[in-house]
Amino acid sequence: MGPLQYMVVGFEAPQFKQNILPEIRALCDLETIRVRDLVFVAKDAKGKISSMELDEALPGERKDLADFLRGEDVWFEKEDVELAGEYLPHDSVVALILFEHVWSLRLDAAVKVANVRLAQASTSPEIANVIEYRLTVRD
Repeated sequence: MGPLQYMVVGFEAPQFKQNILPEIRALCDLETIRVRDLVFVAKDAKGKISSMELDEALPGERKDLADFLRGEDVWFEKEDVELAGEYLPHDSVVALILFEHVWSLRLDAAVKVANVRLAQASTSPEIANVIEYRLTVRD
């Protein structure tokens, strides 16, 4: 599995479908990313928090989006939904999207075949420590 990243995207329901889904689909089709989980979180006018899966948020689109979610595991749990909902203004919706950087698997494989190591990287200190640990473990 490649590195995972999550995004929280605020939107009005029609705009999400029209603007964001096609770009995510294009990245998936190019095997740049793989969507592992996607859930919509809403807070109504009274402050009640709820969640919806893709087929609930965009009814009638499931057939077209059947291959969109290729991850079979559920990654976002009830606690994630509640936490996202706490920070939402009333009458708003966000999408929690977890995706895998599939492109990195190909790069990693090429590095292994070339039998080379990454000498320098620009990243956060936490990630740099993980990278250094992985390189040490490979030896």
